[in-house]
Amino acid sequence: MSFFRLFIVAVFVASTLGCGPTSPSAAKRDTNIATDSRFSLSINFGEAEKSEIKAVVTSAETLTVLDLLVEAGKQENFKIQYKGKGETAFVESINGVIGGENGKDWWIYLVNDKLAKRGSGVYQLNPGDSVQWSLGKYEPASETQSADISQ
Repeated sequence: MSFFRLFIVAVFVASTLGCGPTSPSAAKRDTNIATDSRFSLSINFGEAEKSEIKAVVTSAETLTVLDLLVEAGKQENFKIQYKGKGETAFVESINGVIGGENGKDWWIYLVNDKLAKRGSGVYQLNPGDSVQWSLGKYEPASETQSADISQ
């Protein structure tokens, strides 16, 4: 009778262990699904266009500001033109609106309502960050001032 009980316990333990993920990659996929992050984006075209573009992008990957803009463009079907990458990335136009066309206003961005001090190709976003692009002059404000990019 004790051999039978030992057999039942062994079968129970083996079946319990088999209920988890079948591979380390399956366990990692489950973790990634739980850690997807949301990032919001708004684009203000000022006088160039009456409408504003808004998007929310969900990603399990770390995004830069430029990555977010490109992903939102795919999601919301608008075009982005930029040159360079990383530190040298420069956004030239969004949805056909070219920065610098009037000789003064370029595409600049804020993260969580603060003017960024790094290029869009290297600025790493944190989950929940909000990015706003608009046309304006890049004039870094002092640490105690807020940046004004309105026209």
